[in-house]
Amino acid sequence: MFVSIIIFCSTSKMSPLSKTMISLVLLFCILTTTIEHTHALTFCKIFRCPKHTTVRVTNRLESNEVLTVHCKSKDDDIGEQKLVFDNDFQFKFKTDFGIVDSRTLFFCSFQWGNEFKRFDIFIANRDHCTECFWDVFERGPCLEYNQGQVGYCLPWK
Repeated sequence: MFVSIIIFCSTSKMSPLSKTMISLVLLFCILTTTIEHTHALTFCKIFRCPKHTTVRVTNRLESNEVLTVHCKSKDDDIGEQKLVFDNDFQFKFKTDFGIVDSRTLFFCSFQWGNEFKRFDIFIANRDHCTECFWDVFERGPCLEYNQGQVGYCLPWK
């Protein structure tokens, strides 16, 4: 298949820029299909290959109040969710492809009682998880790790 495309490019009346672009795409395809798995991981670390990500938000308010959460990105509105204590909701998405960095960002507002807070629930350059499970406390959101144990907490925005 690759040989046919190369022959087509060399014999057709395509502009030099088109031929260069096709050659680069072919080179990318060849490299990504022939390099070893560890090299592919290195490639994706450098070029930030898109990844499927799940974000889960769990109400852990010590006051046992209902937590209203509204998450969105520049392109997607996840909608408003009302969570009683210890309940959660989740959403899934695929990160952007980016050379050096990905620009995927999801932000949420959180409301309970008279409190109103904001937090960037997913920032591609900060969060390297594919399953990002956040517990929301009054003091701020905490990222889980190792099956429910609290990892690290961040301040409200």
